[in-house]
Amino acid sequence: MCNINIATYYALTYSGSKILYLVPSADQKDTVFTEYLNLFEKAPFINKLDKTSSDINLGNNSVIKFRIGGMLRSADNIRGNAFDLIIIDEAALIDQAVWDTILFPTLATAKRTPKVLFTSTPRSKDWFHKQYQYGLDPEKPEYKSIYAPSSSSPFVNLEFLETMRKSLPDRIYRQEILAEFLENSGGLFQNIGLNISNIKHTFNRNEKYFFGIDTGIVNDFTVCIIIDSKGNVVDWLRFQQIEMKEGARRIVELLKKWGSPWGYIETNQYQGFMEMIKELGYRNIESFFTGTNKSELINDLCVEFESGGIKIPNDEYFGSEFYSYTYIYDVKTRNVKFSAPQGLNDDIVMATAIAFKCKKDRKLPTIKTRLIQ
Repeated sequence: MCNINIATYYALTYSGSKILYLVPSADQKDTVFTEYLNLFEKAPFINKLDKTSSDINLGNNSVIKFRIGGMLRSADNIRGNAFDLIIIDEAALIDQAVWDTILFPTLATAKRTPKVLFTSTPRSKDWFHKQYQYGLDPEKPEYKSIYAPSSSSPFVNLEFLETMRKSLPDRIYRQEILAEFLENSGGLFQNIGLNISNIKHTFNRNEKYFFGIDTGIVNDFTVCIIIDSKGNVVDWLRFQQIEMKEGARRIVELLKKWGSPWGYIETNQYQGFMEMIKELGYRNIESFFTGTNKSELINDLCVEFESGGIKIPNDEYFGSEFYSYTYIYDVKTRNVKFSAPQGLNDDIVMATAIAFKCKKDRKLPTIKTRLIQ
């Protein structure tokens, strides 16, 4: 709303000005444009609202254009324009090439001294971070940077922020709420490289094992992950598009190889697969619904990576899923949605998280020791 008010104030103050309001995606453009209509659609200074092009024409001949510009292709229709003010909302989600090759050149032909407002939640030390650093440099007086964590807003409930601090992974809280620029913050899991192991594990009757199964429906993969009490992924199975009874047989065969451990199977959409496993004589299995538990599962797995409490195989499928797994923070609802990027898989991630949940629920009793001198 702050950016909307700034755009409107500038348009009213400088007659005949051209203002670009740029967002990364179509959904964000629809959201911002709708917010503008809710605030000013019936305002006396509005001359024309073009809901097709998302243009706002004011009575003093100023115009505010809402556009999409996350990538070069989506921003290509901005070329050749001249703007007096450019507002880039969620700038860290905008491709740097859009600024370098399209937006920056439009300032050269502005009628008056052009201004640019970059606003965003940090997303690692990227080009937006570079612009922010310019505003802290006394040798660049044309830039000015303002740091505003969520707690600086008079509309934010501070008690709720404390609840978020306790419930969110540390990196998410620091980035989304404290507005910190973090290294390599694109992915969710940290220290992945330090937690990759080339050790080939074999069954140890003195060890405790746990498993998690993420059930694939239609084109998804079904994955079974087995871990030991130290957090090592000791074995795993991944398959898709095979007859379900055959999949159940393969899983039971794998589990018996590791001493028939206890484990959880995800049953969000399909309970029948667990019944097939039980029909084969396997009893050490419980159903698990990940829907309302997903945040807890992923948060706990983040802690394991950060503390070194997990070791995953040196395998391309594991690397691909854990490195790419990410989250989306909804500013309005203040909720975090965890998922793989569109088109990628997260079956290994979820099966691993479920296995660690089982390990947590059935944790071993603490063995007290004392040093004899």
